Amino acid sequence: MIADVKRKLLHGSAFCLALLTAGGHAAAQIPDAVSQEAPAQDGQNEGGLQEIIVTAQTRAQKLQEVPISVVAVQGTDLATKAVIRPIDLQIAAPGFTATETAFATQFFIRGIGSGLNAGFEQSVGLYVDGVHLPRSLQTRIPFLDVDRVEVLRGPQSILLGKNAIAGALNVTTAKPTQDFFGRLTSSYEFNANELGLEGAVSGPITDTIRVRVAGKYRSSDGYIRNLTLNRLEPARDEAAIRVTADIDVTQDLQLSFKSEYNQFNTDGKAMEIYGEEPAKAGPFAGLTYAQVLVNVFHLDPTLLDNRIDGRRTSDGEKSRAHATANVLTLNWQTGGYTLRSTTAYTTALADDDAINPDLLGARIITGHIHDKYTQFSQELRLISPKFDSFDFIAGAYYANGLQRYRQAVGFPSDSTFVTIVNARQPGAGTLVANTWINRRVRVEADTFSAFGQLNWRPISDVTVQLGGRLSYSKIQGSKILTVEPIGGGALPAAQVNAPLVYAQVLAASSSNLAGLGAAGNAMINRLGEFPVAGTRRETRFTPDVKILYRPTPQVMLYAGYARGQKSGGFDFAANNRLTYPTARDAFEFDDEKAQNFEVGSKMSLLGGRAELNLAAYYTKLTNLQISIFDGRLGFNVGNAASARAQGIEANGRMQLGRHFTLSTGVNYTDFKYLRFPNGQCYFGQTPTVDGNGDGVPEFCDYKGKSSQLTSKVTANASLTSVFPIFDGYQIGTTAEVFYASAYDAAANYDPAGRQAKYALLNMRVGVGPENGSWELAFVGRNLTDKQVFQFVGDTAIAATVAQAKSNYAILSQGRTLAIQLNAKF
Repeated sequence: MIADVKRKLLHGSAFCLALLTAGGHAAAQIPDAVSQEAPAQDGQNEGGLQEIIVTAQTRAQKLQEVPISVVAVQGTDLATKAVIRPIDLQIAAPGFTATETAFATQFFIRGIGSGLNAGFEQSVGLYVDGVHLPRSLQTRIPFLDVDRVEVLRGPQSILLGKNAIAGALNVTTAKPTQDFFGRLTSSYEFNANELGLEGAVSGPITDTIRVRVAGKYRSSDGYIRNLTLNRLEPARDEAAIRVTADIDVTQDLQLSFKSEYNQFNTDGKAMEIYGEEPAKAGPFAGLTYAQVLVNVFHLDPTLLDNRIDGRRTSDGEKSRAHATANVLTLNWQTGGYTLRSTTAYTTALADDDAINPDLLGARIITGHIHDKYTQFSQELRLISPKFDSFDFIAGAYYANGLQRYRQAVGFPSDSTFVTIVNARQPGAGTLVANTWINRRVRVEADTFSAFGQLNWRPISDVTVQLGGRLSYSKIQGSKILTVEPIGGGALPAAQVNAPLVYAQVLAASSSNLAGLGAAGNAMINRLGEFPVAGTRRETRFTPDVKILYRPTPQVMLYAGYARGQKSGGFDFAANNRLTYPTARDAFEFDDEKAQNFEVGSKMSLLGGRAELNLAAYYTKLTNLQISIFDGRLGFNVGNAASARAQGIEANGRMQLGRHFTLSTGVNYTDFKYLRFPNGQCYFGQTPTVDGNGDGVPEFCDYKGKSSQLTSKVTANASLTSVFPIFDGYQIGTTAEVFYASAYDAAANYDPAGRQAKYALLNMRVGVGPENGSWELAFVGRNLTDKQVFQFVGDTAIAATVAQAKSNYAILSQGRTLAIQLNAKF
């Protein structure tokens, strides 16, 4: 372990040394006196509460003036609380849920989110410096040198672009400063052997040019023991660098250019197998899936460790991913107006060379994924000055996104699956030995839109906010599934019938079936024919209307109605036509729609020493896009008819004397499917719905069910204090509690995936000079050591191979204990 720490310190120190020297001669000119970063725009209320400035409506406003339910987390809090990536925001923002599953990342707000499918855009939009990042892969990018993150609840379809029907994460990165400034944060977490280094240097190069360079390096061994490979997982290795330059071209024209590169690699997953039950029928009756593999097929005995105990078996997963962003922003001020142009080109690429689809330390299934997404976007925005009775924002937006996705999943020659299939049907297993089914998908989307928002003040205390966005999208997609030898190429003559085995055993159609005569045609009639292609066009208008009323200067009341709409598209994950007439019909899914009614208030209390913000909402949803693993090699994909979400949200802050600040948040979320007849049954559940009309039920009705990963009640509270201790030094503490009621972690509502209510406790204690030039801190997260379900699914092909129940769980990290050193210069 000591050698690992030394190696990581060497790598990380070299990285940060390169970062700091990138500041050039300017950094060397910093005087001995401590140089503070340029003050944030946050102000100080009389009574001590710091005012929070947000850009939820794409212009700087006080949080208490924005008629949106918002949780804002400052960049300093992200660093001090060890919030590394978007998934870590859940404790700070009750009602926001995020999880990294075996296949993708999911975000939920108010119970609304997107299913597991690389072809879905996210119902919770992610925006970084005004640029929309629509794909699941992009949500894995860690935070770097962030000024603040705003969690916006409810449809955000007017000013933030497209597809944010549930809400949005609005991320603002730190900008270059007028004065020379530098900072460095280093941390070491003991349980996962995690080293983190992040730094930034900023300042003027000339009177008209300011530059900021930021970078980070993070390496972690993981916290779950892989018995097969004798290592901890998931091991992460992350590095990022960003250069931002602000240029005053003229007194009225400012240019900002940002270029960023992120690399985030992972070996292994935070996953365990559990919940196994013996098969009740068939050749392996009385045996669990693990017992079948170990006792019958003589595989590694560690496979019998099928319980939640911090250990797993796996041949090892490996993901190598990187993302880039290049953004040019122009701001031209004239006559009090601002014309803003934002041009962006972003990319994201993931090569998952080993995805281990069977999730076990056994040679059963092999596979890899290659996922590449590129996007060009251009936005023009005109922002008016604030006149006596009105102000407005108007603009136009264009985006082109192209995604190329390739997934290959199959069976090596020594796969146990080959042996099992041969035992059940002699010769059939040999046909699929050393073959895979290769999935290739290409989707390109062009989006054009015009938008505007008017704030009209008919009288001094009332504002009527009228907004709308008119959008047109053209989406083109194609998908082909082909059975090939592992590595590619044509099937040898002895294995030309392998596609029939994939079809019969795994319900996976392929383009090969068309050449296999009557047997192939029969499978095509049953499962659908590939390849498929299509073009989808959508025109939509989304309005947003609010009324704001200030009965006193300290209280704002608002009521609003908004419609949201998320683009339809083309499916990446299904292997057959599902319940649709053809595979082409199954390939396309419809757009999601939301109607949201909301009332709320923003209140300043106790002479400015306290704030209380309330919101109540009702959201009607139609055509929710869903994707649920079918337990074999594919997913059931489609639109889940209709649902509704309703709830109450409360957030507050209070200054308690000179030294203490209390922050709290409570969310009540009541989500219910109103109609969802074609739900995936969990193993052992009796189907009740005949989806394809053949008289045999295959599905289970989800009507009345809540959304996955959605607690009825989530709440947090944090108490922060700062005390002087001696001669210019101070001690700062933060204690934070988070509570979540029970929820379903399994998308198919398997009772084994029910997570009980739980509470987490975080603590931070830091000591340093009052001028903030450095601080040494202890950071403890999840001190109660609760590991909870972040996702639960069926173990791949356990039902196919052994007719036995087996689950896997993605688990949160347990207790973490870290030391952290922060320095400014």
